[in-house]
Amino acid sequence: MGQAGLSGGKRPEGPQRRIRRRSEGPAVPLPVVLVEAGKVAHTAHLRELSDLHHALRPAAVADPDPGRLAAVRARAPGPRATPAQREAYARGPGGSLIHQVDLVHAVLAGSGRRLEGRLPHSDGWAGGAGVGCRRRPDDGLVGDLTHQRVPGHRRCREVLELTAEDGVATLSLPSPYARDESATSRIETWDATTALVSARTVTAEPGHTGFPRQPAAWARSLVGDGDGAEPLPGLADVREDARVVREAALRLA
Repeated sequence: MGQAGLSGGKRPEGPQRRIRRRSEGPAVPLPVVLVEAGKVAHTAHLRELSDLHHALRPAAVADPDPGRLAAVRARAPGPRATPAQREAYARGPGGSLIHQVDLVHAVLAGSGRRLEGRLPHSDGWAGGAGVGCRRRPDDGLVGDLTHQRVPGHRRCREVLELTAEDGVATLSLPSPYARDESATSRIETWDATTALVSARTVTAEPGHTGFPRQPAAWARSLVGDGDGAEPLPGLADVREDARVVREAALRLA
């Protein structure tokens, strides 16, 4: 969810927990708390939550304690991390690249390939707000992940490119929750015999990219309306993703 965190109240266990189904009629919107982690992220998340009024109701906006937030940022990358590496971990890798890392982990699931420990290169700029890294799960697959931010502008662009032996897949995403920019997915494959390329591009129009769908999927999971949907990442997935972005942040000079 980027740098802003969303959290609802703990769901009751046992017989008190009652999952609402569509057949039961309209559900009462679930109160949630928006934790502010920056004016831009806060505004974007609040806007997306307001569009889910049928499922969620913003109940409060909380400012994180600066001291506690600083302690978490210092502890997560480890005691040997430099201030620049801690800042990068909290912003570029941890706030943005972790989305791409999770996507790659989903693609590689069950293949035996791993991202952790397969990091030939990592680089950052704009005080840690922009970052890029190259992962090589094996000799036949390379992944380039970038979160590129224009230093004088709030917006960014995320690009994930996977290169295999006979093709390239590129996913380009605009700033999270931007409603005036599209996202594209392009797959190119080459035929070694004919030397011809086959390309397919899919475009998600502004306002219909994967980012706005994240809080919608999260809302459905909270009210138990996730029938037929792909499961959301669990704590084990989060730990795996976090280890990978931590490795990238600690590689930065």
